Amino acid sequence: MQASYAAVGRPGRVLLALSGGVDSVVLLHALVSLRKLEGFVLSAVHVHHGLRAEADADAEFVQVLCAQLDVKVVVVRVQVGPGNLEAEARDARYRVLHAQAQQEDADVIALAHHADDQVETILMHWMRGAGGQGLAGMRELSGNLWRPLLTLPRAHLENAAKEIGAAWCEDASNQDVTLTRNALRHRVLPELRAIWPGFETSVARAARLAAMDEDWAEHEAALWLERHASQHPACLFVPVEACTQLMPSLQRRVLRRMCGHLGFVPDMDLTDRLMQLLQVPDGSINLLGGARAVRTDTRLHFVPQHPVLLQPGSLHMEAQTAQMGTAQGRWQVFDLEGVSGAVLRLPQAGDYIAPLGMQGTQKLSKYLSGRGVDEPLRRHVPVLALGSDVRWAVGVGLSQYAAVSPATRNRVQLMYSGRLPWDTDRAVKEELLDG
Repeated sequence: MQASYAAVGRPGRVLLALSGGVDSVVLLHALVSLRKLEGFVLSAVHVHHGLRAEADADAEFVQVLCAQLDVKVVVVRVQVGPGNLEAEARDARYRVLHAQAQQEDADVIALAHHADDQVETILMHWMRGAGGQGLAGMRELSGNLWRPLLTLPRAHLENAAKEIGAAWCEDASNQDVTLTRNALRHRVLPELRAIWPGFETSVARAARLAAMDEDWAEHEAALWLERHASQHPACLFVPVEACTQLMPSLQRRVLRRMCGHLGFVPDMDLTDRLMQLLQVPDGSINLLGGARAVRTDTRLHFVPQHPVLLQPGSLHMEAQTAQMGTAQGRWQVFDLEGVSGAVLRLPQAGDYIAPLGMQGTQKLSKYLSGRGVDEPLRRHVPVLALGSDVRWAVGVGLSQYAAVSPATRNRVQLMYSGRLPWDTDRAVKEELLDG
């Protein structure tokens, strides 16, 4: 117990999820003993689901027990809606735990999951066709969820409770074999133990190996995204060419992580559709929550239902180093009269530009399209404009009304500082380092 406490960083405030069952009662006693050695603040929360006749008695039991052990406890009542009661109760329980942890400024939430729970969880994930993350099971520390008993079997906890004379509550619903977890516990696991005694140890070892592989693969996916993609909320995209060269397993992780920025994790079928979309130029598919995935010639964009805007950077004058400048770069030399009074902003309805080298004007949207700016990025292109008259679309091109000509009397060189919509995270980082 002390080793696990040290491994998770010796948290100063611990909130225990206390159901009153044997596992959480043993963990309560263990934490009380550890508190004497480490001096952390210990509190508990009991979630009253109101689903069983014994629920009131369980709540009273944990209150009396905590009073005896000098542990502050809060009982929170929740209402579980219709549907999958097991899943609804679990979701409600975790909402309470996280809310209470935030209210108490707890560093970790201690959960009493043990080795038998781990085996059941992994088997359930396996039956659902989970990948490496699911087969890795639960972690000792996941976010702020701490599971110090994860390597101990339930029988060990029951023996420990009897040795210290601790009482606990029995949840009659744990005998309901119509629930998947209970069916595994009472019907499947005994058969597996008979076939392969101590198989739980083998499952735990397999889970640790899967967890190490999972951590490595996730690290590789995150590293690839940092090097090649844009993970800015306004401009989420991966480059198609580089992404299609990835091994399928890494490609899946990259696409799933990009969906994570939109607030969901895609299932296998949706991930398959995203992989197929990489092969279809100018295609798109609907994602969850009203989001879209849009494939252009060179990028796969992840567009939220309500896109946020990329805020424009800034312009500053520089000593003139060239006669004309770079129309598609971050700096440009202008006819001073052509940009006097112009404002840096994002595109607006009605904007137009008089493209350099062409006659007349064009709608800005058509101009950006013709210059190869992907549709999801066009709303984010910073422009220097006089009213609706765009004199410079930064990084794209400038207006003939702002271009240097033989009649130009005064020139000004402007430099744009800030992220452009097609910048990758690595490009932005390198620009900051260069600056």
